[in-house]
Amino acid sequence: MSINRIKLIPKHEEQASINEWLLQRIENQSQAVFVTLKFRHKINEQKQKDDISTEHAKKLLRIFLRKLDGLFYSERAIKKRIAAIPRAAFQHMGLSGDNVHFHLIMFPPIAAAEFVEIAEKTWANMDKFGWIDTHHSEFAVVGATELDLRKATLYCAREVRKLGLEDSWLIYETHMPAIAAA
Repeated sequence: MSINRIKLIPKHEEQASINEWLLQRIENQSQAVFVTLKFRHKINEQKQKDDISTEHAKKLLRIFLRKLDGLFYSERAIKKRIAAIPRAAFQHMGLSGDNVHFHLIMFPPIAAAEFVEIAEKTWANMDKFGWIDTHHSEFAVVGATELDLRKATLYCAREVRKLGLEDSWLIYETHMPAIAAA
């Protein structure tokens, strides 16, 4: 009986692969929004700092994205994953390895500046339990050049090299159009 071993792909190869995949999908995009979603630390009864769990942070991310998608697409289309705001989503852990936050590149169906206002308000309105850090979260229109878009997109995915593709790329929160066959 033989055991098949899965060849582990080095993280730098995963980084190169996701970068290539992303760059193919952002070609011909006219406007984009760069998003950073941050979370606060809370002080517990023992006067120690508590951080949000990764699972709870991901749940808040999914709620945020569902709320934004719901402004532009039908509930049925969203549930069936037929429609969503085109985006790529990545989890980052920061230098310390325990500062969970998210970076997204989004391609809104409306003017980018108008979308930024809507997204900021949506994120702020979700702060019911004190986890959401509206002060350090960022919603910014990406510059108009291809280089600006490229930099913002690759920044979103930069922790793949550190965390690995499986732990950084949020595949279920990503909704990018397929590339048309040439």
